Amino acid sequence: MRPKSFFVAIVLIGTALCTGATAAHAQAQLISGLGGLYGYGDHTLHVNDDGSSSSINVSSLFPNGLNYFGATQNTIYVNNNGNITFSGGVGTYTPQSFPTSARPMIAPYWGDVDTQGTLPANPPCAGCNRVYWDLDTINGAFSATWYNVGYFSSATNLLNSFQVILTDRSPTFGPGDFDIQFRYNRCEWTTGGASGGSGGLGGTEAQMGFDAGNLVDYWSHPDSQTPAILDLCTTSNIGQPGVWEFEVRSGALWECGNGTVEGTEECDDANQVQYDGCYGCLFEIDADGDGSYEGQDCDDNDPANFPGNIEICDGQDNDCDPTTDETLDLDGDSYTLCRGDCDDDNAQINEGMPEICNDGIDDDCDPTTVEDEDGDLDGFSVCDDDCDDDNAHTYPGATEVCDGLDNDCDELLPDDELDDDLDHWIICAGDCDDDDFGIHPGATELCDGIDNDCDGIIDNGLDDLDGDGMTPCEGDCDDNNADVQLAAPEDDLEACSDEIDNDCDQLVDEEDPDCDEALDGIEPPGDDDDDDSDAGGGGSEDSDDGSAAARRGAGCDCASDVAASGGQSPPTLLLLMALLLSGLRRRRP
Repeated sequence: MRPKSFFVAIVLIGTALCTGATAAHAQAQLISGLGGLYGYGDHTLHVNDDGSSSSINVSSLFPNGLNYFGATQNTIYVNNNGNITFSGGVGTYTPQSFPTSARPMIAPYWGDVDTQGTLPANPPCAGCNRVYWDLDTINGAFSATWYNVGYFSSATNLLNSFQVILTDRSPTFGPGDFDIQFRYNRCEWTTGGASGGSGGLGGTEAQMGFDAGNLVDYWSHPDSQTPAILDLCTTSNIGQPGVWEFEVRSGALWECGNGTVEGTEECDDANQVQYDGCYGCLFEIDADGDGSYEGQDCDDNDPANFPGNIEICDGQDNDCDPTTDETLDLDGDSYTLCRGDCDDDNAQINEGMPEICNDGIDDDCDPTTVEDEDGDLDGFSVCDDDCDDDNAHTYPGATEVCDGLDNDCDELLPDDELDDDLDHWIICAGDCDDDDFGIHPGATELCDGIDNDCDGIIDNGLDDLDGDGMTPCEGDCDDNNADVQLAAPEDDLEACSDEIDNDCDQLVDEEDPDCDEALDGIEPPGDDDDDDSDAGGGGSEDSDDGSAAARRGAGCDCASDVAASGGQSPPTLLLLMALLLSGLRRRRP
């Protein structure tokens, strides 16, 4: 026989393979991958009613034997009627209440199994209505499987699937110690037709438990021989529906959930309620001390995260409920509980919605805009048509004032509060022309015959300040100098050499054509002929000194200067004479 791994695979069997299966009765998964054509072992019990296998030597699996209630067992018999025995086969089809004087028995489901019935061809049920067993030498385990079996007499309208597994624990505990596991995958019938049943129910129902065969040592499930025996598929003593586990230590049967700490149990609180501190007879772990246990707590390292906690906006799943996480948008309104949504089940409620009157709901998720609240204490709320509940001067019937607001909430503004030219000034606030952007209080006054600054005076601030008879608007380019205006002369030597635009034509002195005659023949200082500057080596310096003296009118020795020049009038003397003549001709308007 080839060795097989006992836990090679776990497959779900019986949910819809055969007629009559229901999801409610398909709870535990049967251990499969054990070899054989259908995965439940290389050995199959012959088709029969009330038959048994020959003796099966299990010494290779249990070198120390099986210490069952003080007696060491080395052989097993697989009985068709839902049990295994040790000292011989048992064909009794109607279950008897434990204890009995019959052979020592381990009974996952002692009832009148009949594998002689024919299953419907559709849907097909490969390997069904058979009993299998397997010896797993690698893991030291023996298993027997009743796979979708019918009941007497050859009935297959209701089917049961269950399994018993014995596992050697001698290496860990003591010689002969072993574990027992029952697995229930399908529970539909309770009774055979010869046990008082009808249609698979009633009469003397099946039995689950253990019996030493000595009329002393036994254990029977409380639901045995009652209709509730079908609940084996949905109940458990380890918290896994359809799975029941027991320990046999030193020949004694220990059961998790009986209220007594036995064997390897860490605790036993007489129940199999999960998350109460003791589950499966092991202490449950609460690493962060928040009262929620590992497997229940989504973050057992943070006491701020546990089932039932309040979800807050911190980027964590505080209540261990992903459907209420802060990042979710359950109503699809693009707002979350942490970003403007106070009701994530209603897409019409979020901070972007307007407050609706008289619906009793905070539509905009803003408690300060509760529909019936008078925020500005003006006697009107939003629901009373207050168009600005933050302004006590704005409400239906209020007096319209010059502020650019709809004070009376009639959705209209008076003409004098409109800003048609968009200059941020309205008529009632002083804008004297609401059609011209450049005309309003504070605007710059221009020479355009218009009251630009709306002070009631046209071109104000543009008077004749220097008294020369001309205003800036009339052509005075310097209203602080009476010698400067549009009509002033700029054609004599003095006016053409004072570096002032006297006649406001934007031309100064020699730039102005009016000065051509006055400056005709006069050379700018330092512009002497090159021959004069070269004669005698120092003549240029003497000529410059003479010109400077003439421009300043320094001294009266004109005759000596003329004589010194050999009867010729030097340029400096001519400039002096021209200045004297221009002084005689200077006139004012």
